[in-house]
Amino acid sequence: MDGVESIYDIGYGTGLVTLSTGTQITWTTYDHDPGQFPLGPPLEDFSILFADANDNLSFDTADGISVVDQLSALSDFELREFSRELFKYAGAADQPLQYNG
Repeated sequence: MDGVESIYDIGYGTGLVTLSTGTQITWTTYDHDPGQFPLGPPLEDFSILFADANDNLSFDTADGISVVDQLSALSDFELREFSRELFKYAGAADQPLQYNG
């Protein structure tokens, strides 16, 4: 964010972040398998459910919408909040996902 790159691992499994706007971001990684994923499990699914007084809009990788395209639909405020909340899941990639908030 703001020209600063932060790289960290998160564990494997399913995660959920609910933003102050009510938008929910969920993801699931593949299970830990060092033989298949030596750098840690990749994303299996990622979705955003936008909560808005007028409509609910949902994006999901299962529908062929990439994570990058989904994240670009977030406002700057939402993206910053998601970044802060995602960091609370930081941990070893070979361990189950754990919220450290």
